[in-house]
Amino acid sequence: MIRLIKLEWAKAAFGRLFKFTLIGNVLLTFWFIFNAAPNEEYDNYEIVFMDIGSYVRMMYIVIASVLIARVVIDEYKNKTISVLFTYPVPRKKLFIAKVLLICSVTFGLVICSNVIIAIVFLCVDMKFHYIPETLTVVILLREMAKMVIFSIAAVGASLVPLFFGMRRKSVSATTVSAFIVLLVFINTFLISAIYQSWKSSILLSLLWVTMGIGMSYAAIRNLDKEDVE
Repeated sequence: MIRLIKLEWAKAAFGRLFKFTLIGNVLLTFWFIFNAAPNEEYDNYEIVFMDIGSYVRMMYIVIASVLIARVVIDEYKNKTISVLFTYPVPRKKLFIAKVLLICSVTFGLVICSNVIIAIVFLCVDMKFHYIPETLTVVILLREMAKMVIFSIAAVGASLVPLFFGMRRKSVSATTVSAFIVLLVFINTFLISAIYQSWKSSILLSLLWVTMGIGMSYAAIRNLDKEDVE
């Protein structure tokens, strides 16, 4: 499986995508520090980290749909999937490797972006004092734990468009469904009561992960029986 994931990594050529995400992170950081933070009048760091995480997850749910289109859907459009299926490896195993690659890249990017933007904001906050609350180790550890929980949820949500993309073998179907998922996802996690509750956060994250895994399985369930046109 590791070899298959490495093969998919080499085929995907993520260089351009990483440059795009870097630009997105820079723009998001500047927007948050010089527009959102001064105007929102944040009272505490919990709301700050909630908003940073929400913006980051919004960006990467959409980027994950681009990953799905590049790693999976384009294989059908370019007819290279028929060559891939000649490998002496079960089709489902090949697609599981693709899904694991998408999950790993999405999770890694969400975590990195969250950390980088939060660090930059905290450095700027030391000078401009946007937040009246005193930052403590307890607050940092709590928000880091929530960052991981919600990043896992974002990975689960990002897999949902795979189902719609595979049904129609369409990049547009993948992208449109990603925006719909994004709206539902963000509207749930922007509710302060959910974010502040560990139980609600964990249960909602598990729900998204379960949904993502379930719809990914539904997308490849009959893969071994499908004819490649």
